[in-house]
Amino acid sequence: MVAFRKEPPKANEGMPCGACREFLMQLSYENRNMEILTDYENRKTILLKDIIPNWWGDKRYRN
Repeated sequence: MVAFRKEPPKANEGMPCGACREFLMQLSYENRNMEILTDYENRKTILLKDIIPNWWGDKRYRN
């Protein structure tokens, strides 16, 4: 999944909320490798799996 912006996000506008993080994890096992922009100016990202490190659904995908 890729999203583009023409302008930097406003304060508290860049990180998905907890419910959205959960939904993205449930959609596909591969979404765990989704990069989320945390610093627009320096182009720093974090992986979805790193902000939900002990996600309950991992067991579901292993079966």
